[in-house]
Amino acid sequence: MKCFTTAFLLLSVIVAGAQGIEDEDGDMPRLRTYDSTYSLASLVTRDLSRNQERRYRYTDPASLVGQQIIFLQRNRGFKGGEFTKEDTVFFVFRSHSVPVGALLTTEMKSFLRQPSNHLYVADVTNKLPKYELAEKTGEQTSIYKPTLYWNRATNVLFPGTDYSDLENKTFTITGAKLNAKAAVPFYEFELKDDAGETITWKVKITDLRSYDVAISGQLAKLRETWLNKNFYMYRKGYFYVKPGYTNILDGKRYEYADDKKWHCTAVKFLMNEHFRFAALYIVLEDDEGTTLAVTPEYDRFAGDLPAEHLYTEEEYLKLKAGKK
Repeated sequence: MKCFTTAFLLLSVIVAGAQGIEDEDGDMPRLRTYDSTYSLASLVTRDLSRNQERRYRYTDPASLVGQQIIFLQRNRGFKGGEFTKEDTVFFVFRSHSVPVGALLTTEMKSFLRQPSNHLYVADVTNKLPKYELAEKTGEQTSIYKPTLYWNRATNVLFPGTDYSDLENKTFTITGAKLNAKAAVPFYEFELKDDAGETITWKVKITDLRSYDVAISGQLAKLRETWLNKNFYMYRKGYFYVKPGYTNILDGKRYEYADDKKWHCTAVKFLMNEHFRFAALYIVLEDDEGTTLAVTPEYDRFAGDLPAEHLYTEEEYLKLKAGKK
């Protein structure tokens, strides 16, 4: 009886601890351990093995603890809109409370909504009149590094985090939770900045691609896999491959050159006019000194060369032998 009671209590603890990550039908979602092969945008994928439309496979939040994340630099040359010239505003980063009155100034920026990407954008052309400033002096805000913005549509002040307070900065994930039972599932991260300040960041899975964030583990894994090594261009399935690709280093379009040898010289962040922020690229060089930028995460709209068409010499020779 004692053994049965102990087993029952242990099972109860396991079930209770798992309740926070059930999916929308009450079943335990499929979790995958973060293996440093993908970015924040891919923390959640469709669970095709279940053959269900609304099923997802989530990255286990516990496996993200200890990773560092870097908020990438804005691309001032982005051709998809003008908003990157001004600061982007976020309302989802929380820290300790400060009085709103301490943030008041004689002039404040307003913001514009960008409905297609869930971002708010500073608009420096509209200023809040001085006589409106006194109404919010008694309130508190827990927004991380808050700046007051004026919503000119509702005439209300909102404290927000300027992207300039996140841009090119590194934060350590010290805690992570997943709520897969919410109407829109979300991750809640506990972060620490370089000064040791604790920040809470709640991000819906539908908004993961709205944040251009690099994970330190992925960057280290790519450098370990690619840097100072040789690779061969080769396409296994021609039917699914685009006829060419664009090299962002020279802006030119090229046809695939199967069997060509390349050497990896760098893994770094570069600017692509199709992306709002800097993007991670693998830089290769051939025997003639031509350099080529390869994307580790293929974006079909950008036209970059995907890394999936490059193989180590051992992999390449096996593919060639199997084709004969």
